[in-house]
Amino acid sequence: MITITVDDDDVISGLHKLSDRLDDMRPVMAEIGEALREASMEAFSDQASPEGAAWRPLSPVTVARRRGTAHRILQDTGVLRQSITRDVDGPRSVVVGSRVEYAATHQFGARKGAFGRTSRGAPIPWGDIPARPFLGVSAEARSEIVDAITDWLGDVT
Repeated sequence: MITITVDDDDVISGLHKLSDRLDDMRPVMAEIGEALREASMEAFSDQASPEGAAWRPLSPVTVARRRGTAHRILQDTGVLRQSITRDVDGPRSVVVGSRVEYAATHQFGARKGAFGRTSRGAPIPWGDIPARPFLGVSAEARSEIVDAITDWLGDVT
């Protein structure tokens, strides 16, 4: 008779450590959130989505309404850009976004009158607003996320 004994104590111990680590992923979620927030900051700098698609230029009407000669898209006052935050939301999630009321309109776009009419009957918005996505996952952020998860899981050994 042949008896084979497998000493799997190290494997079991590693799996328990991994399981414990997966119960609270807040540290790595913070890193993931920061990578996504930085991708949004770069979108404003590049005037393109985090995936690299250039934003549609400002309309001549919008340019005429702007102050001065700087006509950076979505950056008239800087409020939207400065509003991008990341919040670790529980042990296994992170939320990246903006609480500015018009953020979704710029992210997804809106058709003229999509939000109803003013008390004087004018459409809201007064014209079509093209989507100019500023939230998303850039190639650099994707790489940083994979590295953060790999490093974080590598600490289990």
